[in-house]
Amino acid sequence: MTTQKPVVLIGAGGHAKVVLDLCEKTSLPVRGVIDASLPPDASFYGVPVLGNDSLLGDKALKAVCRFVIAIGDGRVRREIARRLASSGAELITLIHPSAIVGARSTFGPGTVVFAGAVINCDSVIGGHAIINTGARVDHDCRIGEGVHLCPGVVLAGTVAVGDWTMIGAGSVVSNNRAVGAHAMIGAGSVVVEDVPERSLAYGNPCSVRRLTGG
Repeated sequence: MTTQKPVVLIGAGGHAKVVLDLCEKTSLPVRGVIDASLPPDASFYGVPVLGNDSLLGDKALKAVCRFVIAIGDGRVRREIARRLASSGAELITLIHPSAIVGARSTFGPGTVVFAGAVINCDSVIGGHAIINTGARVDHDCRIGEGVHLCPGVVLAGTVAVGDWTMIGAGSVVSNNRAVGAHAMIGAGSVVVEDVPERSLAYGNPCSVRRLTGG
């Protein structure tokens, strides 16, 4: 029997609690967490705090562990993802046992799929994405790197979401729509037209309120 490499969680906030719970439910060993806000001799729900983000380049740790970014904030997650990519760290994709994944759907490294999510056939999910609790992704969707689909989001068929975009809780995106990269869709929105990149948009129907720096 092959022994699984333990997982290191990067982050120790509320989002990390849910990631840790997912690891426990899938019997993945967790070596510890990396978080600058906690002292290195502390623990995070029984898991040791290993130190701050200087450990992202630690060769000894990378040789024996895999990593997942357990941080909801997209800007922070993006910067850590860049650092991990340049360091050659091994990333793990986590899928909750209650999630439903259709045939031929694929996931990039470092992506996390939480409880009750449904991803239908032939969808492509990029690396470091968060498919949060109860989110629904229908057939043939294309979800970019670092996208965060918050709890209860529904994407109809053939939706495209650009890199590092966040779609707020309970929002719905109509079929064949596109949401550009680095956009933010407010909670409870109904997207019936394409949303350009680097936009803040919300409402029913969803409309662009301003452009952001991304």
